[in-house]
Amino acid sequence: MYMFLGLARVEFVNEKTGEVVSGWRMWLAEPGDDPSVGLIPVAKWFKDEEYEKLIMPLGGAAAFGKYSCKEIGLLLSLKGKIKGISLPQLPQK
Repeated sequence: MYMFLGLARVEFVNEKTGEVVSGWRMWLAEPGDDPSVGLIPVAKWFKDEEYEKLIMPLGGAAAFGKYSCKEIGLLLSLKGKIKGISLPQLPQK
């Protein structure tokens, strides 16, 4: 399980090619391995196509705000790319 920290739209110019790069960055905290303790922040990058496939069906970036600092399930590829996301049921108010 990973703790969801945030999701942000990112655009920047690649200094070497001059290309405008755009996408999404998801910030997560993962458990530290021995001898580390606590949580380690990590960032995952999404292209717009991946965002449309993985995040939009779950309600988009705005819907993810209610999962801030909550544990979420991730299905990762061998290279560490996110292939699936499962969100917990939040208590009804």
